[in-house]
Amino acid sequence: FDYSRTGRHLLLGAQGGAFSAFDWQAGRISCEIGLEEGERVEDVTFLQNETLMAVAQRNYVYMYDGHGVE
Repeated sequence: FDYSRTGRHLLLGAQGGAFSAFDWQAGRISCEIGLEEGERVEDVTFLQNETLMAVAQRNYVYMYDGHGVE
């Protein structure tokens, strides 16, 4: 998991192959992505702010925007 610099947004990753970002104070989900079968999420982090995030998967690191677009 990772919090944004403001502490308002939370990014969660699961070893089962999914990650989600949401505004925990307002209770709104920004994006929720399920990866392909057999993919693992090793680590997640926000980059500059809550609009960009990096997700370390089994072989590569992928970057997503705030809506979950790679």
